[in-house]
Amino acid sequence: LEEENALYYGFNNFFAIAGDHKGREFERDYAFLKAKQGIDLRSEMSDTPLTPVIIETGFYPLEQMRLKYTTNIDVYGDGAFLHSIDGSYYSSHGDRFTLDYRFNERTDVNSVRGTFWYLLPYNFATGYSLERAIEQSETIEEVIRLRYNQPCWAMELSSHSTPGDQTFMLTFSLTNIGNLLGFDLPGS
Repeated sequence: LEEENALYYGFNNFFAIAGDHKGREFERDYAFLKAKQGIDLRSEMSDTPLTPVIIETGFYPLEQMRLKYTTNIDVYGDGAFLHSIDGSYYSSHGDRFTLDYRFNERTDVNSVRGTFWYLLPYNFATGYSLERAIEQSETIEEVIRLRYNQPCWAMELSSHSTPGDQTFMLTFSLTNIGNLLGFDLPGS
């Protein structure tokens, strides 16, 4: 994380679609447009105090599907240096499929990532994620997961692989046990 002391301003616009389908009224999110920019308040940034403009737009062609485009634009002459295209689909059963493309000129990232999370019978779920560098034709990260869920606990076996590193983990999670410090947190 970089050091930052900034004041941000921006706007978020959300668009909904409503109507009547087969005799039933409906309303759902359809699209959004967000933009923000900051002013860096640190004295060493006084010559270039404005942060890049971050623009994010997306739409939901289907209720469970989202397509999103994000870009960062430098206001001091470099123009757009980050581009991200994300697509995701969530089934009514809880399955999740995503496909993302990232290009960042400043950090030399040009990659694609695919992910799925599939709910199996008997409280099991499995997931797989693969991120590949396009120009180098190499795997950046690969994750394989198998999870067993119960109402108050879960156990997950996962394999996480990056160039030069392979990690296997067995993780136990406790959930819905009570309120943390008396606070009612989501999912508690």
